[in-house]
This record gives sequence, C-alpha cells and structure tokens, in this order.
Amino acid sequence: MSDPRESFLWSTLDRIEEREAKLLAWGIVDGFFSQSEIFGIIDPIIDQALCEGMEEFLAVDEVLSELLSRKWITEVPISGGSIGYRSRMAETVRLLQKLRQLFPKHAGSSGWQRAPSLVADFRFIRRRRRYPARNIPSEQALAMIGQATESPALLSAVKAILQPGGRNISLSGFQVRAAQRVIRAIETDLDLSTIVCAGTGSGKTLAFYLPALASVCRHVMLDGGNSGWVKAVALYPRTELLKDQLREVLQRIRSLRADLPNGETLKIRLGAYYGDTPHSAKYCNWEKVGYDSICPILACPDCGGELRWHQRDRENGIERLVCADCHGVLDGSEFAITRESLKGTVPDILFTTTEMLNQRLSDTSITHLFGVGPKAQRAPELVLMDEVHTYEGKHGAQVAYLMRRWQKLLDQRLRFVGLSATLRDAAQFFAALTGCRNNLVDEVSPRSDEIESEGAEYMLALRGDPVSRAALLSTTIQTSMALQRCLDPKANKPSESVSRGTFGQRTFIFTDNLDVINRLYFDLLSAEGRNSFGGPDMRNAPDGGLAVLREPSTSVARYVNGQDWRFCEDLQGSLKKRLVVKRVSSQDRGVDPSAEVVVATAVLEVGFDDPAVGAVIQHKAPRGMAGFLQRKGRGGRTRGMRPWTVVVLSDYGRDRTSYQNYDLLFDPELPVRTLPLNNRYVTRMQAVFSTIDYLSLKLDGLQTGSVWGDLTGGEKYHENRRRRLLRELRNIIDNEAGSRRLGSYLKSALRISSEDLSAIMWEFPRPLMTTVLPTAIRRLASDWTAEGVVKQDYRVFNNPLPDFIPGSLFADLNLAEVTIDLSGSGDLDRFAAPSMTVFSALREFAPGRVSRRYGVNHRSERHWISPSTDFPNGSGFLNLELNSFGSHQLLGDYQFRSQEENVSLPVFCPVILKTETPPKGVADSSNATLKWHSQIVATVEPCWLSPPEGSIWSEIVPRIAFFTHARHAPVEVRRFATGTSAEIGLGKEKVHVDVSFVNNGVPVGLGAQFAADGVMFQVKIPTDLHLSKSGIGSEKWRALRAARFSDLAWRGDRLANVPNPFMRQWLAQIYLSALTYEAMRSQLGLADAGSLLKEDRGSISLQDVLGLLFQSQIFEEQESSETPGSIDKLREELEVCLRDPEVLTELHEFGATLWEPIGEDWTQWLRGVYHSTMAAAILRAVNDLCPSIDQDDLSVDLDRGPFIESQMTGLDEGAVEVWFTERNPGGNGLIEEFMRRYSEDPRRFFSMVRANLGMGEFEIIDHQLVNIFKKLGEDEDSCNSDSAELIRKFRASESQEQMASIFKSLRRSLLLEGFAPFHGFLVSIGNRVLRPGSGPATDQYLSKVLRQWQDEEERVGIEIDLRVMTYYLSQSDEIDRVVTDVGGVPVGDRGAWRSSAIGGLLWPRGQAIRRSNLQMRNAFTELPLVERLLVAETIGDDRVCVSMLESDWLEKTSEQLAVGRQVTLTCPESGRSKLAAALNSLLTNPVESGYLRAYARLQGIRHTRSTIEADIELVEAVQ
Repeated sequence: MSDPRESFLWSTLDRIEEREAKLLAWGIVDGFFSQSEIFGIIDPIIDQALCEGMEEFLAVDEVLSELLSRKWITEVPISGGSIGYRSRMAETVRLLQKLRQLFPKHAGSSGWQRAPSLVADFRFIRRRRRYPARNIPSEQALAMIGQATESPALLSAVKAILQPGGRNISLSGFQVRAAQRVIRAIETDLDLSTIVCAGTGSGKTLAFYLPALASVCRHVMLDGGNSGWVKAVALYPRTELLKDQLREVLQRIRSLRADLPNGETLKIRLGAYYGDTPHSAKYCNWEKVGYDSICPILACPDCGGELRWHQRDRENGIERLVCADCHGVLDGSEFAITRESLKGTVPDILFTTTEMLNQRLSDTSITHLFGVGPKAQRAPELVLMDEVHTYEGKHGAQVAYLMRRWQKLLDQRLRFVGLSATLRDAAQFFAALTGCRNNLVDEVSPRSDEIESEGAEYMLALRGDPVSRAALLSTTIQTSMALQRCLDPKANKPSESVSRGTFGQRTFIFTDNLDVINRLYFDLLSAEGRNSFGGPDMRNAPDGGLAVLREPSTSVARYVNGQDWRFCEDLQGSLKKRLVVKRVSSQDRGVDPSAEVVVATAVLEVGFDDPAVGAVIQHKAPRGMAGFLQRKGRGGRTRGMRPWTVVVLSDYGRDRTSYQNYDLLFDPELPVRTLPLNNRYVTRMQAVFSTIDYLSLKLDGLQTGSVWGDLTGGEKYHENRRRRLLRELRNIIDNEAGSRRLGSYLKSALRISSEDLSAIMWEFPRPLMTTVLPTAIRRLASDWTAEGVVKQDYRVFNNPLPDFIPGSLFADLNLAEVTIDLSGSGDLDRFAAPSMTVFSALREFAPGRVSRRYGVNHRSERHWISPSTDFPNGSGFLNLELNSFGSHQLLGDYQFRSQEENVSLPVFCPVILKTETPPKGVADSSNATLKWHSQIVATVEPCWLSPPEGSIWSEIVPRIAFFTHARHAPVEVRRFATGTSAEIGLGKEKVHVDVSFVNNGVPVGLGAQFAADGVMFQVKIPTDLHLSKSGIGSEKWRALRAARFSDLAWRGDRLANVPNPFMRQWLAQIYLSALTYEAMRSQLGLADAGSLLKEDRGSISLQDVLGLLFQSQIFEEQESSETPGSIDKLREELEVCLRDPEVLTELHEFGATLWEPIGEDWTQWLRGVYHSTMAAAILRAVNDLCPSIDQDDLSVDLDRGPFIESQMTGLDEGAVEVWFTERNPGGNGLIEEFMRRYSEDPRRFFSMVRANLGMGEFEIIDHQLVNIFKKLGEDEDSCNSDSAELIRKFRASESQEQMASIFKSLRRSLLLEGFAPFHGFLVSIGNRVLRPGSGPATDQYLSKVLRQWQDEEERVGIEIDLRVMTYYLSQSDEIDRVVTDVGGVPVGDRGAWRSSAIGGLLWPRGQAIRRSNLQMRNAFTELPLVERLLVAETIGDDRVCVSMLESDWLEKTSEQLAVGRQVTLTCPESGRSKLAAALNSLLTNPVESGYLRAYARLQGIRHTRSTIEADIELVEAVQ
C-alpha cells in the first residue's frame, strides 16, 4: 500500500492478528491482550516508523484510538474492571465457535444455558494475501504499450483510460504485457490469441478491456460514429457475470469519454443479448412497478440504483432508462435495450452468452451481430472469453466445438482473449478451447518476482455439534447472522466504510441444492424477524430477529460464552435491526443491491465482482473443488480487504473427510483441465448443431428466420421457409451429392477425421443420415403429428430435435422427463410446468419426503407425495396406489431378488407426479428413501478383450466385455423402486412408514429403462480369504477387524433392532472408544478389556464415553441455580439404547468380532470387500487412462441383477462381475474411448490398477509426516537432518523474504532426504508442521504420540480411529504443558478443549485415508466398503524387480527390457536422486532389442512405506 499511514496501521493489525492466530490454531478463542501487551506490540512499530521518517503517530494511545475507531480491534471487559483488547478477527472466531440455537424461550439472564450448542469444533487458518505488484506508473505503461502501435487515436484512448480525471493508474507487469500482445495482434492483423491468468482481485479484467476499449474507441473516432459492425464480442458462461461486467464497462466508457478531447460527441454503444433482452418496446416482459418496467440487465452506472423504462417512453418506442434513485439517464445511443435495436443499429461491443451464440448462429435476422452472413460488414476484432477455467469436461468440449463452428461460418480465424484463474498448461488448454493453433496462443500471467504479500484472509471450518437437536442448517443460519454483523455496515463505497474497506459489507451463502437453498432462505428470513416476502414480521417478531436475544447485559457468563454480541452492536448498531436477506438461484436471478446476506447456488460462483462482499459461507462440503474456489473468490474482490471463507460441515461422510483434511480443503490442487473433444457423445450432438448451421446457410436469401426455431415446432412458422427446409433435408437424404456436401461441411466445421465423420453420419447411436434427419423431416412434414393428432409429437420448449441434442450446452441428453404437478389438480400445461429427470423426480418426491425445491414464494410453500391417502391416520406398512399421485406408463415386467428368490412385477415409468401440500403437523425434516432395484440386461454378444497374455492379471480378470451401440450391442439398464422407507416428523415424534407401490392392489415398481454402453469385468475372487498370508496382527487384519465391526453395525447386520443406521454407528463408536480406552489405559488385550466393560468393572463405562465424546464447551454461570436443561434428541436416544439390556448384550457379544479368531464366517463379508475394492481400483484406472471420463458419468454395479435364460450373455458362474455403464441413454462415447485406449496398451491399464491398490496420496502424506516428526522429535544435537534444521529456521524467520528462501531450500532438502515434496504434502507441512504456535514442544509431543499410536495398534490388534485416539490422549494433561508454550490454555471445560486441540494437531490415518484414494458410489444401492490391503496382498508379483542397490542393475534392466519384459526399479526413499539420474539415462539412451534400437518408457512411479518403485518398458514392447 503506497500510503505510509495506512501501511503503518495495516502492519500493526498484522502483528496483532499473527499473535492471536497462534492460539486460534489451537482452538483457544478466549485469549486477549492486556494493555501492557498491546503497548508492547505497538511501541516497536512506532519506533521503526519514526526511524523511517513516518511521524503520523507518536504515541500508542493515538494508534490504539485509530484501530478502535475503525473497529479493527475491540475492547474486552476483564475481571477487576480493567480492559483488554482483541482483534475483530479473533472476536469473530470466538462468537462463531460459541454459537447456540437461541429462541425466544431462551430469553432471560440464564436461558441461553439451556440452548443447544451449534459448533462442536473448528479449524482456523489465517494467511497473507498475494497480489501482483502494481508498480508501473501510467506514463511508463503508456510508453511500453506504445511499442506495439503507432496509432495516435489508440494511444490517446489508452492514456485516457490510465489517467482518468487526472489521476494516474499504476499497472502490474502482466497487465502491460497482455495489453501489448493484444494491441500488437490487432495492429499486425495476426490471429494471435492470449490467455491472461491471475488470481482474484489481481486486475486481469483490465488487462483485456484496456486494449479492447482503446481499439474500439480508435475505430469510432476514425470512422465517425457507428460504423455498422461489432468490434468486440464478450462471451460469458453465465448471465450474472455478464450483467456485472456490463455495468463496469459502461462506467469505464463514460470515464473514457470524459477524458478525451471532444469526448462528449464520441458514442461507443454497448449491447447485451441474452434471455432478458426484450424483443421490442411492445414485447417487453420485464417486471413492473406501476406501469414502468424494471430493467433486469443493468443497474445504474452512477449509483447502482434501479433502472426503469418508463411507460411513455416504451409506448413511443424510445429506448431510454431512468434511475429510480439518482434520476440518471441511459439512452439508446449508449446502450441498446431491445433485440430490434441491436439488429437495426449494431453495438460496438456485444455482451452475450455461449448459450445465445449457440442458438442464434442459425438465425439470419441476427447473425450479422456475430460477423456472419451477408449483412455483416466484417468479423469481430476481438472475442473475450471470461472465466475460462470453468469450461471443462463435456461442457467445455461443447463450447470448444461452438468456437470452431462460429469460425467456419465466418470462414476465418478469430482473435481470442481469455481471462482465467491460475491454470496449469493454460496456453495449450486455451488453444484446444478456441480452436487456435498452439503456436499462436500465449499465456500472460504475473511472474513470481512481481508478486507481493499484504493483508490477510481468514478461513474457518466449523463442525456442527453432532448431537445437537438442531439441523446443520441451523448452524449455517446462526453463522450467517453473526458473521454478517461482524462485517462493516453498508456504505456507498468500501473506502468509505467504518473499516476503510479492510472488511466487507455483504455475505454470500452457497449451497448445492435448490431444496436446501429454499429452506435456508426462508428460515434465515424468519430468524431475522422477516416474513416470507422479506418485510418485517411485526406479529411474530415485533422487536426484531433472534439477534435481539444477544443484546448486551451485565452477565459476565453470557459474554464469556459468546451470547452477548456487544461487539456486533457497537459495529452495526442496534441488534433489533433486521438484516436484508435475498436469494439468487436458477429460480430467481439477480442480486438485489440492498441485500446484506445473499443465499445462492452455483449461479453466483463465477465472476460476480461485487466489491462489498466480505464473507463467503459454504453449507456442507463442496461437491467440486474448482467450483468451491470460484465461490471463495467472490469475497475480497477489492484489494486490501480481508475476506472470510467459512465452511459449515457435519460429522458425517464427505463433510467429516473435508473437516479432517481442512488444510487441503482451503488449498487444493486442481487437476489439469481437459476437453474431451474425441468424445463421440459430444461430437454427435455438435454434428446436429452444425447441421442446423449448415441449413441456415442454405436458407439464406429467404425470409429472415431461424432454423433452430423452425425445428422446434412452435405455433408460428413461415410456410415458404418450412417447404424450403424440407427440400434441403430431403436433398441430403436422397442425393449423394447433398450428403457429401453436408459431410464436407461438418468435417471442416468440427475439424474431425473422416473416420469420425463416417461414424457420426452412419453409425449407431443417433446417426445423422438414418435417424436424426429422417426424424426432422417427419416432424416438419406432419407438423409434429403423433397418433393422428397435430403437435402431439415430442416437443420441448426452445429445443429443436430434443431426442438428439440437449436444450442447452450445459445439459446432457437425459432420460425422459417427468412433469411435476405442483398444484395437485392434474390440470396443468405440460409445456410450461416444471420437469425433472425420472430418477431425480422420484428421489425428490419419494412418498413421505417433504420437498422445498419449488418452495420459492413462501416459507410454508412445500410439497410432498403422501405415503397414504389418509395419512397421518395410516402408519407402519402401507400400500400406495399409483393413480393417487400421478400418471404412469407401463414399461414391462422386470425382476428383482427377494429373500434369495427372483420375483417378477410390472414396472411403470412416471409421466406426471402429482404433489400436494403436507399437513401442518408434518415436519420439514421428514425424509424417505426409495427401495431401489437394478437389472442390467445383456442379450447381444459383446466385444471381448483380455488382460495382457501371460500376466498375473489374466488369472484375476479373465475377460472384459464391451457392450456398445457402435457395435449394435448395448445393454438395457433398468432401475426401479418398489416403495419407500420413510421417517416422518409429526410434532415431536417420528413415525416410521414402509410404503409399497401398488396398482389396483398388485405390487408394482416405478422407474425407467434405457439402452446404454457398458463394460463388464469378470473377476475371480480368491478362495479362503479368511486365511492369513500375513500375520494375524498385521496392518491388514488390524484394519479389517475395526472396519467389519463398524460396517456390520452400519448396515444393520448387527444391532438390527436399532432402526437408524446413524444410531447404530454411534453405538459401535461408543463401544469401540470405551474398549480401546480401557485396553490402552489398563494395558490389557481387547478380550480382557471387553470383559471389564461387560462386568462394569472398567475405569470407564459406555455411558461415560457418551458424555465425554459429546461434551460441549460451556462456562457455567456460577451464581445461577439453574442447570442446563433438555438434552439433545440424539444423545437422549443413545442413552435409552445404552440402558436397553438387549442392546448392551448384543454390543458385548458383537464386540468379540474385534478379538476372536477370524474364521469362515468372515468369508462372505471379505468377498464383498474384495469385490468392491477391485471395482474401485478398476474405476480409478479407467479415469487415469482416460482423464476426460468423469467418474460421475459412469454407474458402478457389482452384479447384473436377476436374469432369465435369454439375458445370460457373457455370464461366467465362476467369476463375479463389475459393471460400468454410462449414466445417460445412448452411446456417450465414454466406453468407446476406454475400449480404444485399453486395446492400445492393456499392460499399461493393469499397471494403473496395481498402482491404485498401492499407497494413495493421503497415505504417503501420513507416512512422510510421521517421518518428519520423528526427525523433529530427535535431540537437536543428535539429529543430522537438514530438513529439521530448516524447519526450525523457518519458524524463527521474521520476514516473508526469509520464509520464501528457507522454504525453497526445505523443498530441495526434503527431496534429498527421500521425501516426495508434492503439493498435498507441502500443504500439510505448512499447516501441520509450520503452523502458528508450533515448536520443539509440539514436535516432541507429536513424535511421541504418533509412535504411541502405532505401538498401541500393534498391541491391541485393531486400527484405532482418530477420534478414539484423541479422546484417549485428552485424558492426560500433557497437552496443557505443550500449549502453555504458545500462550496458555483456555478457561472452561478443559477436557473438551483438549480433544479439540489434539484433534487439530493430529490427522486422519488408517482406513479413513486409504478409502479416500478409491472412492465410488452407486446411487441405487449401498456398495460394500473398500479396503485395498485385502486385495493388494492377494495379487502375486509377476513383475521383474531390479534393486538399484545392486551393482549390475543397469545390465539386468537392459537385458529384461530387450526381451519385452516390464521392469520395476526399486530404491529406498533416500535414493530418490539416484533413481532420477537412472531414469534420465534409461529414457534418453536406446536399448538394443533384436534388430531394433528402442527407447524405454516410464510407465508409472509408486511410493510404498519405505521404497520408491518405477515401472519401465520399451515403447516397441507395447505395440
């Protein structure tokens, strides 16, 4: 920061926060600075500033006063009437950690104690923000840009942009380099494309708009007004980003005009063309205020207010928008409002979406905007593609083909500029996306020497209390209420806020589900004392929302326990003030400028640049890390702001994994972006789109119109166009010359091979010539007649040929859709009613489940399908007639297994699901699970392939069957449900209902069937898996014993009389915790410890463990006679179970699984684990071999289900099966791609399978961290590790420069000492080893604990879970002595704090991390658990292994390579550098093989416990 005064204050705040972060990292939130401590921090900073000539502050009191006035720090009342200090950061964390679910019934001095706590634990990271330095003055930047052009007009525009209003804007080096390259490309008329990669708030947008606006301005000045062509097209993936950027560019243009000579006469016109753009003044469907229309496209560029199109202007056809607040005017000369205006007078810059471009390339009335057609003067000079990193996978491939089709229609190359977050191999990716030649694409990004650090960002993971009666949604709601009140109150500009822009003013909350977003939105409105329409709820909350319950009081205990929000009141004003809460989703677009809290889905995650956003909250673990980083980037868009990222997580599933690996959650490594351009599923769809483009060229010269619209089957059409379109289609079908011309066009437009063209035009599925075009002809000729009724054939709004292409580029071809009748009347317009895919609809509206997906208007708006017609009178086992909740179409008789027998029943596909409003007494939390069944029907002989001949894999996987449409051998996939299992909340009770679907009293199923490509692996499972090859106490059996115990409880094979699987899991966890603790404390075996527990003679009981595992931090108000009331529901139910003699008896009997000999009764369970693990390893290998295949696009089944004799194709009764089928109907190209890759090199594929059964990334991290702490735990004098010494130096370093230099040396040292310094490990080093507060004490403690953990596992014979070990260690006060070194331990419940602190030090180990490397799921059944140790031991080693410790390793390796064998080089970890040199020699020097000289190829590298393995083979050997 250039202002010395501000830099001084920031430095002071940094010093305060850095001290606090050491305690927060340990979970200590009650720390504060005494007056002497705060003086001790500030005094040296003042002295240093005075030495440097900065004399703004001469006394600590002045600095303290300024920090307090900006609310950067706050006063803390402490005993004795004195005052302490705490930063806003630390106070925010404290309030969030101590959240409770307060309702009006908890009012009063001690009522808060009865409220359940919402946060069981947290993890906090504070780190510096890094930006490109803006150190190039505007005059220097202008001179540098001048090297690329000699145009005075262009340079005058650049100068006006860089020196607005006489101010000088400094640029970063990358901004100047980007502007130079773009301008040079324009001036030399070269097709150079540029991708600009930089982080949030770095200024990459200016890197494009500086050269773009300057060039546009030059053209307008020289051409004199509108020149009739669009000079720049800005393409966006989502409309919210488009609208945000549109306003910014309009502001820049106004500023540019103000700083140019004669600028008032300069008219640069913008246009936005997407869904909200009205056709004309007459046909404008914008929302209205009175008779005036509200513009949804643009906010006022002057004040951000609402722009309105007045009725009188609209009626007179005058394009003019007026601001409702400042009355500023935006007329049609600056911004084209309607599509008619865009067509008539084209804008200079056009903002549009990829979706609109795709649909309108065939619309001859508008194609000239894109430079296409006879009305177009020329192609756009520049094309901007923002948020390039979002174009990945199949959607990215669709956009890539769209860019190729556009350039084909133009008959020339375009000049692209991309803006993106940091990407690996960015230039190569952008070339693939745009279709540009690789040598003409370059990446511009900040260099390492251009990066500077300043300010901070805060990342917080909150774990909801697992035993609170409150849902996790309540934790998110209370978090948003508190966090927003810890931000600044609203100001016109960030710089004018109370913190001077250091903290934000608005919070975004993200969820991934429409049902959840609606629940969250309305519940948050209610919590803020507002009604469903956003107004104050004066009837139920006359004094404000729930925040009122935290108004300041005299109670010290309330303050200490975080239920006194005096800091929030001091910052924001009265807590009676209700926050303004708004929602943004696909159901209601647009961010209300008055909103303080915005609840959003993925709609807002890309590129929405709101400078006021200071906090982002993610509800539950994000589904994808790329999307999460986008969401995280919405906060802190203004440089200098300190943004918050808070993730609220449960204690289950992905949430638990994310919480335990919080360091990688906030700093993930994203994979290289890939575009599956060879995926025929994509190319087939793009061939249809491109055929529509081709037909539009053929119809050019007729009446203007759109082939897209012609093929949609709308009510209005032009007869001449339809006749001509039919003639062109028939000419292609009937005339060889016609089909050849189309084929030539498609090959050129899509840039595909002749082979791919032939497949697209003639081969199944969905061939153009025999299916797509005949369907188009039939519908056009008959006017969509079906069964004798016009317009009854398959039509989807704005989607031509919906059988073959999706409605949007983001969508997939999917199953038939189900219409949702929300009215329940049955009288609906199916063309307008909402619809969902079959499986999604059945899950969303499973009878007994309350859905809020479509509850968009009111908090009481919800829907369900009742489990019975007279519910709640009926419960237990119920039959539900199909005709009572919609209409359905019979599919046929399908089979499923019931009690080891095959049962046949009729299955229907839902067409319409009729919902109703649940009775008032039914809780929103009511849920239902469908009872799914699956069949995979294979009737045609597949293409069989085999593993590498002579390898060990030929014994394990005898054959692989490929079922594909291309070979006319798909499989039929049947998924259907026979009913639901529902748990319905009625008042305070829960009713369990089992629903069976019936039709006229006969049992039926509901579901769908479709033909799909699939691959089936036959797998031979070894016999006698229960017999140990390794010792009975080996790592494998330690893992399997604990896993089987928990798994049998979860699945209900044991404790079956406890209906809830989560309850069973908790009971197993409680028993396991008590047993392990007793065994460790008493140093007994598990059997003896189990006897003590059973006889109630142990040092701990199951009830004790329940209380200790689930204790919450609470500082009791000593003067109160009241005790905390009602225990949470889950804990209460667990206590009931633990008092039940039957449950206790079964727990003790069942516990013997953990120590009794392993016998044949384990066989069936072990076979399931083996089967599932092999499937997971194969699936991972498929993804490794074909990176373009997303695992979510494949369904995994471990058998084909019941079958009849005609469905036995490929069956081998001596083997089990693993099926991978495509999730979408028809051939999507995924299985075809895998088949092609596999057949090229089977050995490589199975090498990947083997590697996936080895140590995964998290296991390697664990192994290496243990070794690091082993070195750090040694005495400094006896430790000879350079890495340990560098870690100690890093901790003592005082500057960023020192840290960077030492860390660089540390990476090199780690490599030399045998560690693999990959990203995940380095992140773990940063957050586990170099974390604030770490030092010799923590090193010694962790070294000892990790050794003890390993020793105890070996002694007791089972894997010990992280939570169990944490609880065991928390019973010792040793951690207290460790933490004393970094500032002391907290007040309150020390046992609970110890568990949290130890849990933050340790990390998941054992099965928790092994399973993370091999993940798969089936949405229709629960698969057996995965354990690689079981499978890895059974796979024989047929590799030729050569140790590099042998002197003749090179001769042995060359000899084996020469005869075509794969060789595995092995070396100890410490020999990593030697292995690297050997690989370099082998890969660069040819090996004599017969008469040939061939080069070796590195097949893969694996890291085992103490060894590194590298697989080598000759390239010739795999041909």
